[in-house]
Amino acid sequence: MTIVKNTIQYLNPGQVPVIAADQPLYAPAKQVQWTWPEEFGEEKFVVMFEGLHIELAALKLSEMFFKTADGHLLSYRQISHHQVQLILSSKISRTRHAHQVTAASLFVLMKTQYEAYIETENRIFF
Repeated sequence: MTIVKNTIQYLNPGQVPVIAADQPLYAPAKQVQWTWPEEFGEEKFVVMFEGLHIELAALKLSEMFFKTADGHLLSYRQISHHQVQLILSSKISRTRHAHQVTAASLFVLMKTQYEAYIETENRIFF
């Protein structure tokens, strides 16, 4: 952390260094911050999870929306059990792909409906 701090101060004086780390390195980095707050305090050094952990937390949050109060998965007639399992965050790449496909499908449907709406409005006014 000292090397990172010195390098950042040399390249861009005054900038607060930022380190993104996986869990095995994140915990010791936070302990260093708490042990030596005058040199590595949270206002002088930013330590954050890497994108994978942030994505996993977001996927786990979306998983909560698919569960009822008693912990069972919601069952919709339009969504099969297999599709609901893809939405859950046990497998990150599979879950990411499922969310991307869902977002793309919804965008295509929205665009199709909007184009139909515009065509209908043009018929009414012209």
